[in-house]
Amino acid sequence: MKAIIKYKKGLVLGQVPMPLPKSGEVLVKVAIAGYCRTDAYVANNKIKTKTPLIPGHEFSGTVEKIGKAVTKFKKGDRVAVMPILPDRHGYYSGDMIGVDRDGAFAEYVSVPEVSLYKISPKLRFKDAAYLEPVAASLAVLKAPIRKKQRGFVLGDDRIAKLTHRIISSYGFKFSEMISLSRLKRRPDNFYDFAIETFASSENLAEIIRVVRPGGVIVLKSRGYAPVEIPLGMIVRKDLRLHGTYYGKFKDAIHLLESGKLKVNDILGPVLDLEDAIKILKGDIKKYGGKKLFFKPCAE
Repeated sequence: MKAIIKYKKGLVLGQVPMPLPKSGEVLVKVAIAGYCRTDAYVANNKIKTKTPLIPGHEFSGTVEKIGKAVTKFKKGDRVAVMPILPDRHGYYSGDMIGVDRDGAFAEYVSVPEVSLYKISPKLRFKDAAYLEPVAASLAVLKAPIRKKQRGFVLGDDRIAKLTHRIISSYGFKFSEMISLSRLKRRPDNFYDFAIETFASSENLAEIIRVVRPGGVIVLKSRGYAPVEIPLGMIVRKDLRLHGTYYGKFKDAIHLLESGKLKVNDILGPVLDLEDAIKILKGDIKKYGGKKLFFKPCAE
């Protein structure tokens, strides 16, 4: 099958054997695979992985074959995939598809049954391949923030838009999406809560300044570089920092299938898998910040 393969010397578009599903696994024919910054980190070795490895962790498709002990799926089922495996307590702390095991920048990928979710025919494969970011943004609702409070999502990029739309769809009428330059013009202690989508020392310092004493700062971004924070101010203001990872994948499916969450203007073109290498190397400016996708399989 055709795949993007990471070797020690770099990325190659090549042919590899089709995987066989092990016991408890399902072979998925990949319909659409999304491009994420994590994939670029993997491709450019900012995230160390084994090699060879097929990247790609945001995807949807159809069940092609089931392994032994699989009970919930059959050939032809339309599915989306939660790429991080849960532990026995339900926390997503296990291996990640496309990082710790072969991923979806290929025609087929074998994944554990526990990672799969059925999707209805009314949900496009393209939208279904965007469910992982939706589930990640849903996680902010697990923080101790309330609908009638005044809050904000810091940022003006795709993830900030998605996060703000999600909390708005859940009734947060007094929240706004705001850029750093505008935030700097806000008075001290103006907000009850803040949601960051890109952590930097400057961003966090401004967030801490504008959140009232006793307020909540929701940490959403997953940067790998350390940042400085004014710890003394956090302590003096009795601020609560709440890290968030993922909401429920089923809730993400419901949001998109019901139409309560609109994302079409965020999503960009579906490219051929042959375009993946240059995209993974950073050739994305011409797409205007839209979410990009690849189509590994021909119809």
